[in-house]
Amino acid sequence: MAFTVTTILAPAGATIPIVFVADGFKSSQMSTFDDNIDDIMIKFRTTAPFNTSANKGKFQWYKVSKTSVQDGVSIIDHPENPMTPVTRNTFFKVFRNWVGLSHYYHIPDYNRAILASGLLDSPGGFFANRPDDNVFVIIISNSSTYGGGAEFLGLMPSTSSPDRMSICIVGNGDDMTDVAIHEFGHSFGDLDDEYLDSVYAANAPTYEPDVWFYGNRLNVRDANPGGWYQGARYVTTKYRATYDDLMKNIYASGFGSPNEALLQDRIDDEA
Repeated sequence: MAFTVTTILAPAGATIPIVFVADGFKSSQMSTFDDNIDDIMIKFRTTAPFNTSANKGKFQWYKVSKTSVQDGVSIIDHPENPMTPVTRNTFFKVFRNWVGLSHYYHIPDYNRAILASGLLDSPGGFFANRPDDNVFVIIISNSSTYGGGAEFLGLMPSTSSPDRMSICIVGNGDDMTDVAIHEFGHSFGDLDDEYLDSVYAANAPTYEPDVWFYGNRLNVRDANPGGWYQGARYVTTKYRATYDDLMKNIYASGFGSPNEALLQDRIDDEA
């Protein structure tokens, strides 16, 4: 399935594509989707290290304005966090309460495969003629409920093009831009110092083992190498390079110099 992909901003020579995708927006609500894109792009382009002139020129920006029959986001029941299920007829079927956390947004694997095929694999796919490029997708869910979710390249098994597309999802409530830059830190930068969360730490080995058992990132350690801080990746037994940053606290002033250096490495590698 091919999608209509509209160019927002594509500087000459830019090679890192970011694609905003709508879910839960009816045709009459697409102006809200466009406003959401504008707000996230401002946040992105004013946050280090993405805010330098050189780095701004390395990213291409696109959107998929796919309409849904109904607006909003679905809710699943979960044995670790019982909730009344809500099914909304949205195109990509974004839902929340994944892994038993009401703020954790997710997308079914089969719809992830549809998205990957539409962008990457099908003959009419927008990026089908760019076999060496990774694609970074930001799904905006038309939901005022706080939350988001993310994956890094290659973390989702048994899905289409797992090594070329990563997804982050964000609800479009009051904290949307802060959540978006945090989730992009996961999906683009592979940053995972993260906050403490005993519920996720308890549930993830069962319900998200492929992500949970993925090895340590460069900004997380099992032992303190000296000058690091206790508490990372949801548990007290791991250590983080910074005391407070956007991966731990979405209201922090920035990613912190260690994470900014890792993000810069990712930018240079992708570009």
